[in-house]
Amino acid sequence: MTIATQPVSTPTPRGFASLAGTDDHEQVVIRQDSKTGLRFIVAVHSTVLGPGLGGMRVKRYPGGLREALDDVMGLARTMTLKASAAGLDLGGGKAVMIDDGRTDMRLARLEGAARAIDALGGAYITAEDIGTTCADMDYVARFTRFCVGRSRDNGGGGDPSPVTAETVLQAIQRGLAAHDGSADLDGRRIGVVGLGKVGGALAARLAAAGVQVAGCDIDADHCERFSAEHGVETAPHGLQHRLGGHRGRVAPPALGGRAARAEACEARHVVDVGGRGADVLGGDVGAAEILDRPSGGLHSSQPL
Repeated sequence: MTIATQPVSTPTPRGFASLAGTDDHEQVVIRQDSKTGLRFIVAVHSTVLGPGLGGMRVKRYPGGLREALDDVMGLARTMTLKASAAGLDLGGGKAVMIDDGRTDMRLARLEGAARAIDALGGAYITAEDIGTTCADMDYVARFTRFCVGRSRDNGGGGDPSPVTAETVLQAIQRGLAAHDGSADLDGRRIGVVGLGKVGGALAARLAAAGVQVAGCDIDADHCERFSAEHGVETAPHGLQHRLGGHRGRVAPPALGGRAARAEACEARHVVDVGGRGADVLGGDVGAAEILDRPSGGLHSSQPL
């Protein structure tokens, strides 16, 4: 079911801001299959600069299809902004698959998703995202050529998480240089919200550079394992009490925008650097509001 289509139109010079505040997606397509349990949405926000590129996310949505639709449309819009800001000949798109906990139908659902993507004729190019892996992209690529993020063994670039962590690290250093006049990391105290594929790699790199890292994750067992492996202070219940009295810097690669923004607001003198796509002009605290604070802030998912 295609629930929204609009003709492609070229944004005005001020269109960058308007794109972030309107539901002007070119296509929003829903595919459901009772046999496999597939519930899948593709949102193509803009193809003005090129095909809409964005990952395929597989996650639980307690609010069902309505929550998933809101998520994918916001993510697709953000991808348009990111691609434009980076000067890429790409537009913005995103896909989400509702995870109901079943694993026996995963391949069948991925095939159904791939065929839905292929039917768009290249308007959307998918990739690895939260809940999907390079192996998933290898499988998806069997049914559509509009797929990137495959494993190195299959001609792809492999897991993008370490690269994302490196760009966030560079953004932190740029932010520190702008805020303090020095990009040196040794002896700094930095909080990392979310210790998954990106946040975990980032926290490990920061610790290796001499940073006093305070990390948190919703998975208490993962926090404990990560702390033992990397010598990083961790907490499953947040960083407010860890950074509230310090000149902290918060890097929120975490999934929950509200949580990430709350952590940033609780810490004083924050440089706020995000690895999540939705951190660009997103979250409950926008970039303008953070920059209005005396401490300043920095939002980036790309090297600055």
